[in-house]
Amino acid sequence: MRRGEEFERKVNGKDLSKATHEQAVEAFKTAKEPIVVQVLRRTPRTKAFAPPHESQLVDVGTQTDITFEHIMALSKMGSPTPPVSVLDPYLLPEE
Repeated sequence: MRRGEEFERKVNGKDLSKATHEQAVEAFKTAKEPIVVQVLRRTPRTKAFAPPHESQLVDVGTQTDITFEHIMALSKMGSPTPPVSVLDPYLLPEE
């Protein structure tokens, strides 16, 4: 999550916005199925032709059903591999 953005994080309705990593993991471990994870991000919403200082904030959220087994599998995964550098396009020999 990016700095400067406001997020609200909930697991089965329990607010984890200010929870430590350990507290969040414990919330997942003790949550009853189905586990409902909700993340709301407050983003600026600008009106057409409105100056930036008059922007309003709006909640944008996605709700996903996820199982405890899926969360545990994800927690055992390592860090994602770094992106592969872009290769130069193949060049055809000039005739």
